[in-house]
Order: sequence, then structure tokens, then C-alpha cells
Amino acid sequence: MFELSCEDSFLCALKQTQVSNMYHLHMKILSMNYGHSAVAASAYRSRCRLLDWQTSIVHNYTHKHDLHESFILFPPNAPELLFDREVLWNTIQKTESRKNSQIGREIEMSIPKVFSKDLAVSVVSEFSKTMLVSRGLVVDIAFHGMESKNP
Repeated sequence: MFELSCEDSFLCALKQTQVSNMYHLHMKILSMNYGHSAVAASAYRSRCRLLDWQTSIVHNYTHKHDLHESFILFPPNAPELLFDREVLWNTIQKTESRKNSQIGREIEMSIPKVFSKDLAVSVVSEFSKTMLVSRGLVVDIAFHGMESKNP
């Protein structure tokens, strides 16, 4: 179980802005059992063009213009080969060959509008490093709609 303290920047930022009851969080598992593609999901989230090596389908979302920033966080022992988004997600899909393989997890959350863009990026990065990357997981992060009125 994960425990957070006020030393965690996300909680401190929420407490300081007094908006801790305003949030949206949606989590799901990407599974080959349901026809999910980690390559397609990453291309969509990062608004880039990625080729799925298994299907030869090019997933191109460069025409969407709501991306503020995207980046990938890796644990210290990750091979440099995987630092390329297309290589990373195609390698994961190739490695997981069972029909019901879990190829990724998606966490979608809103950030309170009172957070500056820099604070939002910092808070999510810190949370991801502390809770996920420190446990050996790779985290592909994308920030969307930072100009919209929605949180």
C-alpha cells in the first residue's frame, strides 16, 4: 500500500491551495485481451507518430494541438535502447505474447487550475518518481488541455 505524507509535493500543493476535494482520477489496465495497443495509446497521449511493428499501422496524432508537454521517466537500470518511445512500447508489446497480457496501465487525472503549469509538471513528475519509477516502472507522461477551462 502507498502512503503519502506532506513531504510529498502533490499533497502539500493541494493543502496549500485548499482544493483537495476537486479532482478526477481514472485508472485502467491496457490488455491485449481487449485489443489494446500500447503503441497506439502512447502515440495518442504524446500526440506523436508511432509505428506499431506488429500490425504495421502508423498511429499519427501530430494534428492534435492540445499537448503541453510529454516525457518518459525511467528507472536507473533501464537500457538506453528503450529511451525512444516507439522502441519502448513496441518492445513491451513484443515481450508480452499471451493473449491476456497486461501491456500497461493508464492513470488519467486532472490537476487543479490554481496550479501553474510548472507546478503541475513538477507535482506529477515527483509523484511518478516517488510512487512508480522508484519501484522499477517506466512512466510515460503527457499533459493536455492546460489552456482549457476544465481542470
